[in-house]
Amino acid sequence: YLILREQVTRTRIIALIIGLAGLAIINPLQTGNHSANILAMASGVTGGLRLALMRKEAKIHSASTMMWFMFFAAIVTLPLLSLDGFGNWQPVWLELLFFGTVGTAISHLLLNISFQELETEYVAITVMVITPTLSIILAALLLSESLLPQTLIGGAILVLAGVILQFKKENIEHHVHH
Repeated sequence: YLILREQVTRTRIIALIIGLAGLAIINPLQTGNHSANILAMASGVTGGLRLALMRKEAKIHSASTMMWFMFFAAIVTLPLLSLDGFGNWQPVWLELLFFGTVGTAISHLLLNISFQELETEYVAITVMVITPTLSIILAALLLSESLLPQTLIGGAILVLAGVILQFKKENIEHHVHH
């Protein structure tokens, strides 16, 4: 709202509060290394800033032009490899290919295309709902991590926030077209 000057509505604020309540119930800060938790929160803040700036640029640039932003971001990121060593990437080349194409390139292309048509909060709420929900499900299925009750309840509340925002969007579009 500060960067894009998009309208703040009651429904958007309610959806945001519900989404934050869902995150609070999941309470990712209750366990683990506190400095790692702070880094995760900083990642969320910078990710939110990235979404807002991507939406701002998507208003004036095509999705393919926006992919050049990602290319240059990758170039800027390359020196950071030296912070933790270059590692042994040969055994995991298939995973690297997956993360590079599906996890990054396709994900950001779809994000940029969605920014061409949708306002930031719709994209952000969708990302806020899908990312943690899918991460929790995949962690349980692929990594055998346990699903705690507060994780399930918080995840359900996150989905509710997304449903409220989507319902309001469809309701607005229905009234505009009729």
